[in-house]
Amino acid sequence: MPKIVRSPNPINSVVELEEGDIEKLRAGIVEDWTDDGVPPTDVFVAEQIEHLTGFLQSSHMGDCTCCPFTCEKCIAEEYLGVDTMQDLYKHDAYKVDAAFGDGRTMDEAIAWLAAYSERLDATPDSEKYDGSPKLIGLWDSAVPRWKREGERAHEWLVAYRDTHFPITCSP
Repeated sequence: MPKIVRSPNPINSVVELEEGDIEKLRAGIVEDWTDDGVPPTDVFVAEQIEHLTGFLQSSHMGDCTCCPFTCEKCIAEEYLGVDTMQDLYKHDAYKVDAAFGDGRTMDEAIAWLAAYSERLDATPDSEKYDGSPKLIGLWDSAVPRWKREGERAHEWLVAYRDTHFPITCSP
């Protein structure tokens, strides 16, 4: 089983391969890329293995974080049977990643998410889609959903911290 090296920002956690993991990647690639019973070439499979192992060392970027393309890291993790962002929905993941912006620590990111709703409420109309009255209404209609996502992201990050970075006290 691969080893997950957790980062305070879960989007940046990496996966280190153990013995036998390359075969899991190979099997997943062959299964996904076999077309009408014709498997992909060995060269293609080797290129994909190299490609995906590189993504296991990088950040999540794709549908899983609200970017409009496939996350190669998620594909590799699925082949390996691991999930570095388990139960984190894409809109929430986007907010978790944003919480770590400007070099914020985990505790600062958690505080940033805790204040997410307040910041939305304090946004002046002039900053809502450049102050266009029609678009201000669109912004305002999305705020309840954004607040729920912010709350879920906050709860998820607190649970992630408590599970993977618990505070321990020495006697």
